[in-house]
Amino acid sequence: AAFRHRLSAAFPVWGDTYRSEISANWGNDGTTVVQGLDYWIAWSVKLEPDLVQGGGGDESLLDFHVVPDAGDTQNNSPFHLFLNDSAWRLVSLNNPDARTLKERTVLTTLWRESSPATDRWHRFVMKVRFHWDGARSPYIRVWKASGEGPLALIVNRDGPNAFNDQAVYLPQKFGLYRWDPWVGAPTRTLYTKGFYVLRDLAGPSTLDEQAMLALLD
Repeated sequence: AAFRHRLSAAFPVWGDTYRSEISANWGNDGTTVVQGLDYWIAWSVKLEPDLVQGGGGDESLLDFHVVPDAGDTQNNSPFHLFLNDSAWRLVSLNNPDARTLKERTVLTTLWRESSPATDRWHRFVMKVRFHWDGARSPYIRVWKASGEGPLALIVNRDGPNAFNDQAVYLPQKFGLYRWDPWVGAPTRTLYTKGFYVLRDLAGPSTLDEQAMLALLD
């Protein structure tokens, strides 16, 4: 079983965007990722041909969303999986300032792949500690497997990867979110399976990237 997310030029918009997403609660109720804690995260996506096309514009497939403070001008999420035309990429943003200004925010492209296959599932596993302060030892590790292929490490980065906001939680969103003007094919289709977010507690653990891959399978 899988979710099908489909957007169409004929569908109504939410504001000026098209959305078909699964979202965590936007509150400090334990369903969202919290800065400074360690998590194992896993998800699977299958891209349809109408989604991967030249000139098709930008879509977000997954993000850990910012909860901005008053006066912030950088409201993009500190972590995204984007698809643009016929390439996709993982992006990290960070800013240590109490007021998060766009011009002082650092953006890092963690990984990029052109022409992703549309005939198979792509499975991602991530180990992460989000935080804006480098002294808290934030990091991002991401592994990826395509189809029946092996799991390979595609991101291994230490350093700040979040914003200095009053809200320390980052509500996760998974699915299709499109804001560009509509061009090309009349639909965009994405299949998703298994969005797991597991807190990695201190002490001995059986969790690792292979265990998370088995959970997806």
